[in-house]
Amino acid sequence: MRKKKFIYAVLALLTLGFAACQQEDDFAPQEQDQVIRIATRSTSDAGTTETYTDDFTLELWNDGTHTTHQMTYTEGIGWNTIKVKKLSPSVAAFAHKGSSVTDISYTGEWNYTVNLQLDQSSEEKLADADVMIATGSANAGSSLNLNFQHYYAKVTFNVELASEFYPGIDEISRFDVVTSDGDYVKPYVDGNSYTAVIPANPYFRAGVHFALVTINGEKLEVEIPDEYANPNGSFVAGKHYTFDLKVGKDKVSVEQVSMGDFDSPFGDGWNNEEDLN
Repeated sequence: MRKKKFIYAVLALLTLGFAACQQEDDFAPQEQDQVIRIATRSTSDAGTTETYTDDFTLELWNDGTHTTHQMTYTEGIGWNTIKVKKLSPSVAAFAHKGSSVTDISYTGEWNYTVNLQLDQSSEEKLADADVMIATGSANAGSSLNLNFQHYYAKVTFNVELASEFYPGIDEISRFDVVTSDGDYVKPYVDGNSYTAVIPANPYFRAGVHFALVTINGEKLEVEIPDEYANPNGSFVAGKHYTFDLKVGKDKVSVEQVSMGDFDSPFGDGWNNEEDLN
């Protein structure tokens, strides 16, 4: 009997010891996920800032690993949470909104390609073509600050038919915006206004095609004004340019030109350009 009691005592001690070890393991500190806090804004070319809440894609380069996150803003809550197991001292971030941002990689800096969407014929397609980009870095002690900026310039053509045309009978059947690369953009049409985003680059020279207007089977050319062509100047990313056009039987004249912030529906500081055909 003494031998059995001794065995039971040993088993009891082993059980207690195992339970104690289990408790110590349970209370051992666990590695917690770290949350990346995000602060966003957008900046106009004039330097003014606004809150940015559009959906965007976030690329992170963290401790040698590249991950992609789809970001959505909820009023009263903020951005969806991004958690990582290990946050390196500095996390490189690349954020983009809009389509056609491809070939994204990181080699000490972000490398990527942006391709212009040529079909911008609806509000949704125009918004999708409007690429915005922000870069930044994050660490455990501070927020990831992303300042979104427009990659392209925006142009709007307000078109008026000359008196020799008959309203309701003579109509524009096609309008093409021609970029500095020679691509044809199908713009968004709102009444007599045609809007598109285009590369913020100078045109090869003054007088090359800026738009093509087709009416009654005739294709009329709109030439780029001197100030947006080599060697005089260029369009600026984040700016919105408005051109008032008058369509005649054999030519299109640029009546007025204005420039404002990208998101402004109308420009400011009208300039007379009546001699530009």
